Formats: sequence, structure tokens, C-alpha cells
Amino acid sequence: MKDFFNKMDKKFLYTSGLLISIPLLIIIVLMMLRGCQGKKMTYEKYQDKMLIKAKKYFEYHKLLPTNDGKVAVVTLDDLISYGLKSPKRSLKDSSCTGSVTVRNNNSEYQYIPYLDCKDYKTDYVINHLKKDIVTSESGLYQVGNEYIYKGNKVNNYISFFNTLYRIIKIDSNNNLRLVKVKREDAQVSWDDKYNVSVDENVGINDYYNSSIYDTLWKSYNNIKSVTKDMKTHMLSHDVCLDKKSLNDKSIEQPVCQNVLKNQYISIPSVYDYTNASYDENCKSIGDGACANFNYLDDVLYATWTVNASSDDTFSVYYLSGHYVDVQKAENYKSYYWIINISGNEIYQGGEGTLEKPYIIK
Repeated sequence: MKDFFNKMDKKFLYTSGLLISIPLLIIIVLMMLRGCQGKKMTYEKYQDKMLIKAKKYFEYHKLLPTNDGKVAVVTLDDLISYGLKSPKRSLKDSSCTGSVTVRNNNSEYQYIPYLDCKDYKTDYVINHLKKDIVTSESGLYQVGNEYIYKGNKVNNYISFFNTLYRIIKIDSNNNLRLVKVKREDAQVSWDDKYNVSVDENVGINDYYNSSIYDTLWKSYNNIKSVTKDMKTHMLSHDVCLDKKSLNDKSIEQPVCQNVLKNQYISIPSVYDYTNASYDENCKSIGDGACANFNYLDDVLYATWTVNASSDDTFSVYYLSGHYVDVQKAENYKSYYWIINISGNEIYQGGEGTLEKPYIIK
């Protein structure tokens, strides 16, 4: 009888073991199969994977653009051929197309992804800026093939490496012209050289050979002022060196004849200031009405502009207390950085307000 019960216990234990182990084995197999198939990642994470693979692709094939401002593009199909998992495998989405563009910014390389799928499209900051174009009062105006912020109540704040800037305009290439909200700590002379034409130390109003130009380049080359990561995003831009006569009261910049190319930091022009006003009485450089409905009137105060006078060899335009005037280059004033970045920076959030500036990745 005892042997009978022992056999029954063994049979029960064996059967119970099977009943427990078989479902566990099925669960383990299913988990392994799911792991082999790969987890579904987010579109943003897939974009990051595209960037990592693109950097290796360009370096391996020696396709990085060698000249400043030049770009090269690799398609999503080429990246997949190079080893990137397809969207069908990673995203379970077979509709995606895309590319990665690399741009040479003074020998620093910026990589910009583009991904277009059924339920997702890469979100650039330019898409948010152009949502609301206005024709009156404060906002973003279309002027020819550019877009300019005008008025005193404009949502054009943007954070660039944790520093606040205002977006002055969007140029014809969808690049953003920015002015730093905080002026630089030290006041500087526009130029302090001896001027033989007047036999005095009043400075010479030649921007390319000026003291302020040297100051800007020292800032750009100072790793504490401009980090390597910042340089990756800073685009070169042109600076117009045409001089302006005091008799020339126009507030719109004519076609430039003397262009200084490949600049990464500059200072505002008188046209940046006057174009930021929508007051109909702002018709000439000297009009006090140009300070009305003008956000730059609150930003730029007692500061140099890039513009020199053509009436002599030592006078320079500056902004002071709601108007534009000229002064000898030897004087000391504040200055504000002007930089350019791409409108195709990845949008991370924000509404353009002081409290919620646009955030880019």
C-alpha cells in the first residue's frame, strides 16, 4: 500500500512539474522571439541612429565637404546599405524616406537629419516661425524673399546653448539672423588708431581693419566664449562694408557692393534697427519714430553698429537712446553679437516668448 502511494506521489509531482514548466517554457520562447524581432523605437531615436551612422559613412567614404559652407547629403537608403536597420525593422514603418545633410561650418561639421514617415516628419524650428505671418502690428513680416520681425510685441526669443537671443530675420536660405540679448561686458572702441587724414587718434572707420573686428574674432577663437559645439551650429554670413553718407537717409539697405564674406560673429547694422519698426513714420535714418513699435529699441542701447560714414574717415553710426547717430570711432561703447544659425535646427519646444523661448536640439 505504501509503495502505491509513493508511486502516486511521484506521478503527481511529475505531472505538476510538466504543468508548471511547459507554460514557463512557452513564455520564455515568446520573449526570446520578441527580443530577436527588436523593440519598436521612437522616430526621434531612429533619427539619432541615422546621425551616428551618417558620421561613420561620411568619414569612411571621405565625403565630408572640405570648403566652408559646403554641404553633402547621404540618403536613408544608402545608410541602410551601410548597416543601419531599416525603418520597417526598427519602427515597423515601411513608408519612411529620409537623408542626413552635413555642412562644413569653419571645419566643424553639423549633421542635420530628415525623416518623413506616415505618422512622423522631422520638426525644424523654421516650421514654427513661419506659422504666423502678419501684415500689420507686431509679428513676422514677409519682405521680398526674407521674413523680418517687426514690432514691440514679437515672440522671437530663442535659446542658443543656454543663452538668449532674438531672431531678427529669416533670410532667403532659411537661415536665422540672431542678436544676443545680453550685451558684452566690456565697452570697446570701434577703432583707436591714429588717423593721418586729420592728424589725430580718432580711429579709422574701416571695419575689416578695426579694433572691434579684432575683438569679435578674439571672442570667436576663445573657447570660453565660443565652444566647439557652438561653432558646429554657427553659420558663416556676409557683412556689408558699404559706407553710408549722412545725407543718405534711406532705411532699406541697397544691394551691397563691398561684401566681407565668411564671418561668424558681427554686430548689428542700422538697417537691422530701422527694419524692426512698423511705424509708418519711420521713413529715414534720423526719424525718432523708428524707435516706436520696435523690439530692438529695448535690446540695443548705446551700442555700435557695423556701418561707417562715407563723409569722412573716422565717423561710425551708433544707436543711442531711441535714435541713430554718428560718433568718432575712438569712443567706447557696448556691442552685441550677431550670429547666424540654420532654420533647420531640430525643434525641441518653446513658443518664442521670454518665459518660453524656442528651444533647439
